Amino acid sequence: MATITNTYWLLPGLSGKKQSGVVTQEESVIITFDSVIDNVDDAIRESGLKPGSFHRNINTLILQDGISAEPVSNGSEWRFDLSYSTRSFGSNEAAEDDEFYVPKVSFGKWTYTRVVDKDKVSGDAIVNTAGDPYDPLPIETISSPTISVTVKENSPNLNRIFDIGAINSQQFRLCGLTIPKYCAMLDDFQPEPYQEGEDILSFLNTYTFKLKFFKNTSGSQIGFKLETLSAGYNQIVSTKKVEIRVKDPDSPDDSTKDQPIATPQMLDVNGAVTTTPYYQEWVVHDVVNFSVFGLPTNYPVA
Repeated sequence: MATITNTYWLLPGLSGKKQSGVVTQEESVIITFDSVIDNVDDAIRESGLKPGSFHRNINTLILQDGISAEPVSNGSEWRFDLSYSTRSFGSNEAAEDDEFYVPKVSFGKWTYTRVVDKDKVSGDAIVNTAGDPYDPLPIETISSPTISVTVKENSPNLNRIFDIGAINSQQFRLCGLTIPKYCAMLDDFQPEPYQEGEDILSFLNTYTFKLKFFKNTSGSQIGFKLETLSAGYNQIVSTKKVEIRVKDPDSPDDSTKDQPIATPQMLDVNGAVTTTPYYQEWVVHDVVNFSVFGLPTNYPVA
């Protein structure tokens, strides 16, 4: 048995591509052993490079089959050419001909509620005839779609569990739908062992996404981002935060008797009191690039 004495990754040889949402990265490594290895099979085995294992630095990349190996000098030093992909090991073109590799896709819906603070046609803030917001503000119930995808992978990909609750950091395509940035949330991930044969164990991994196509005031889809009406009890005056006060009706000319406001007042982009609603947007969920999951991009799935 040979022992590894040195490992050198050839960064100049690193290359890759992205196609149909799948990222492929090619790398080369030179490994030095403490003794001569005279055949490819032993060199690959002693290198510890196993198809299906995760990349040393990027846990979304998985080592694919088809490792190339050749001696560099006298057989104690070998070069290995590797291919990593975000598509799980085993889900290659040949496997796609296997009926068990056809992903299962189902559509559903979920509902959520939100406070309504502006008119969806005019965009005006919902206030009474005196200009005050209703207390409490009205609430609407919204139905939105879900997509569940079950794919066969050679790993349970348990690291996906930590992505539950995250939203998409960039636009991606899933089962025939192009989903804008921030409009999909990984709601659930369930791996299930699948025994294909006596010596073959794979996993049926189910990804469930909630979709939300909420539009902001300007009409852009912001999905799970939070849009809030800028309002409060303080305002900015000459770069300083000061309390918003109103005239005392009994002493309107005496500013020392001004009273604090009873309800929040709308503020503009600079924090000054305004009668024109101004909305802010916030990303309140963790973000993940879902395109690296390697899920189907078309529907029906071939």
